[in-house]
Amino acid sequence: MRRAMQYSRQHVVETLRRSGFRQAADEATVELPDPVDEEFVEEWGMKRGITRDVLMSAMGGSP
Repeated sequence: MRRAMQYSRQHVVETLRRSGFRQAADEATVELPDPVDEEFVEEWGMKRGITRDVLMSAMGGSP
């Protein structure tokens, strides 16, 4: 069984801010647990239209 990676809430918030998702970053500050697992973050982001590919593109990378 694969164990999900965990991130600090602050890491997620900073990543969202750097990517230009300031409103989502503000929401993450109050809505996400600390630490938060990768699967939860992915589901939370998808509800806001923010996928891993969207984040990578916003940061100048390619999926």
